[in-house]
Amino acid sequence: MRRRAVLVLTVVGPLGFFLLNLVVPRFVDDYCRFLPTLDLATILSAVLGDYLTWTGRFPVMLINRLVFASGDVGLLLFNIANAVCLWLASLLVLRLVLPPRQGTAVAAQTLILFLFLFWFSPHRFGEFTLWKTGAIQYFWGSTIALGALVLLWRWLFAGDERPTGRASLISTPILFFIGGAWLENLSVAVMVAIVVMLAVRFFLQKQPVPVMAVVASVCWGLGLLVLVGAPGNYVRAEIIGDPTPPLGRLLQAAGYAYTYFSLELAVAFGVAGLLLFFLRPVDWQTRILKSALCALVGVASMAAMVGAPAAAFVGRAAFAYEFFLICSVMCLVPLGAVVTTTNGTLRVTSALVSLALLAVLATQSILAFQIYRGVSAQELMRGEIMAMAKESETTDAVGLPPLYFGELHSTALASVNTGPYFARDILGDPRHWRNVCYARARGVAAVKLTVIDSE
Repeated sequence: MRRRAVLVLTVVGPLGFFLLNLVVPRFVDDYCRFLPTLDLATILSAVLGDYLTWTGRFPVMLINRLVFASGDVGLLLFNIANAVCLWLASLLVLRLVLPPRQGTAVAAQTLILFLFLFWFSPHRFGEFTLWKTGAIQYFWGSTIALGALVLLWRWLFAGDERPTGRASLISTPILFFIGGAWLENLSVAVMVAIVVMLAVRFFLQKQPVPVMAVVASVCWGLGLLVLVGAPGNYVRAEIIGDPTPPLGRLLQAAGYAYTYFSLELAVAFGVAGLLLFFLRPVDWQTRILKSALCALVGVASMAAMVGAPAAAFVGRAAFAYEFFLICSVMCLVPLGAVVTTTNGTLRVTSALVSLALLAVLATQSILAFQIYRGVSAQELMRGEIMAMAKESETTDAVGLPPLYFGELHSTALASVNTGPYFARDILGDPRHWRNVCYARARGVAAVKLTVIDSE
């Protein structure tokens, strides 16, 4: 009964996330991946072309093209999959941070804290979790990486040395290979963590490494080799031609790491450290080790951007960094000891703080839903403008108004990319690649952004 109650709790957040995804329209690269029909031969050819001429992330590109070649059905499946990804991330965090047989109250407060940090800590939450192309690359990749670390920890340090069942024995190596081929900087960071875990097991603990852990690690490494060895990576680097030296990129990554260490994370780390020091739960050493492992992945994901084709891409590594710092602080927070302590004041304070965090999270989520619903309505109005242009059979660029996110943000002057709100829109030049992709996907000759001066 307790386990069933915990599973029900893990569904509440992803259900709200699913509803939010329903009202988030497509942006930028989403239109560039568009295909009018679901043709597997065309999709596979396009993915191969991506691998040879632009990027080695073949699992990401394959999913992208499948989603955007399936019309409304593909978008609905994406929305479901994105919500399932949050559900899996929630389960993995619970598995990572809570000892077995924890009560429902502990699980509920853990989930609230995780979802609060997940929403408010990332500086570009909308770009990395709501923008469809961004979510597939960054959010899904981070969840896969977390799953790999949880499994390896279980095999190496928790006494559960192999998956059970033939299906798991077959699927686990495949999933590790796909995870290794997902996203360059994240795959490198996880590989660093894998090497550290294997070294601790073999050299410090003097224990043999389970066969499944070896197989999974090798598969992750093979996926990473396929990813970084793609000819398209080097073609893209040559096209971009960024002269920033590696040291400059490393310093820029360090700057992003400092900037993106949010106030929410700083407060959470401080409170977690104090609680861990004063309560001293029986598993405090394990918590510190798990926290250090997650922090290692986050920091390594930023450091790996030294190999990025352009310094401008360093900011895109931020989500993995922030996501694994969230996991790091979650490992430190001893909510089990807080909820079961004999100190009634501490228990009541913990419950009240959780309720306050839940109230703030719910309020901001509802606000985001309302704002994105308005943006979707504006996209429908754009569709009506383009429909009239098609009827007139004009070959001129169709002028479309900017997208307004309430009264604070719009795409009139620049992209919107703050907190949960994201839009990288068309521009005033019909020949810009954003405009070309948008026009092709919407079935018109050309489009341009038209800003009407209210004065």
